[in-house]
Amino acid sequence: MDVLILDRQRRIRAPRRTLARRARILLAALGTPRAALAVVLVSDRGIAALNRRFLDRRGPTNVIAFPAGAGGEPGAGGVLGDVVISVETARREARAAGMPLGERLTDLLIHGLLHLHGYDHEAGGRAARRMAARARRLRAALAAAGAAPGRPDPKRKPAGRKGRGRCTW
Repeated sequence: MDVLILDRQRRIRAPRRTLARRARILLAALGTPRAALAVVLVSDRGIAALNRRFLDRRGPTNVIAFPAGAGGEPGAGGVLGDVVISVETARREARAAGMPLGERLTDLLIHGLLHLHGYDHEAGGRAARRMAARARRLRAALAAAGAAPGRPDPKRKPAGRKGRGRCTW
């Protein structure tokens, strides 16, 4: 499995390694541990352009998923697709919810991955409830792996002198 994190924005520092680790755990939990995935971090301007071009919607959004295959299955070469996240929108949403940016980015990663796996909340009703339930199970899978959003990644070294400091993501 190959998870590629591309940071195409320069304004906000994003926890790329943590997102990559969480993406690998999530792919395994979704039954596609060998799938290739690209997570692209962009600005509001970048995602607004994609939103307009591909979804015919104006303005920025928080996440857009581009599947490589059909029906939630990986496409050619085992590529699942791309999850594009606006880090600027994620930061605004995180601040409004009183949560760390890394937690909001993980929620958006989960949302995008579910779309790549064929889940669709936009139909409403049962489909939306099914997607929300799956998202809860994925958050539990992260917690079971010791990589729950909102708490430090156990494989990440703390910042600061002599290993002291606190994680701010």
